[in-house]
Amino acid sequence: NDVIAELIGSVVGMICALHWSEWFRRVLAALTGKMGRVSGRVLQAYAIGYLAFSLFPFDFVVSLAELTAKVDSDNWGWFLSGQNTNRGPVIMLAKLMAEVLAVLPIGFLLGSRNEQRGQACTRHSVSCGFLLGLAIEGAQFFIFSGVTQGISLLTRTLGMYLGARLWRERESLSSLQLHPLNKA
Repeated sequence: NDVIAELIGSVVGMICALHWSEWFRRVLAALTGKMGRVSGRVLQAYAIGYLAFSLFPFDFVVSLAELTAKVDSDNWGWFLSGQNTNRGPVIMLAKLMAEVLAVLPIGFLLGSRNEQRGQACTRHSVSCGFLLGLAIEGAQFFIFSGVTQGISLLTRTLGMYLGARLWRERESLSSLQLHPLNKA
């Protein structure tokens, strides 16, 4: 199993290196040159890191026996996984909130790209968030230790929407006056 996983990882790494080598060169050029482009590149790097982290530890199911064990486990659920409900409501809510917050930067990136193209931010971010959640949860179902649950579609959709919305409202948010509560 480990040899197969390492082989798959090596092939995926080579394909990524061939496909995205120009992107990495542009990131390095942005970091050493035009600082205005750095934030966009950092958000792109974050999105790639987020996707990689979402699929970690990359222990993909490679046999029918493993798939059967995964289906019989409590690592998945149509709405909530059994593993998530066993730890109590506070931990469950904290994990769900972390999923929302983790997608916010990707929503910022989507908001900035939509603004450049003149597209409507909110509807596009909702559909992209849902598709992102569907892709990640679908892939996590085939990761032996991955936890797959339907509510994560909603948390990722919400995170993407909030991120894109915050991007759109960034100028009005930056002009807010912060006043101290105590005027002593």
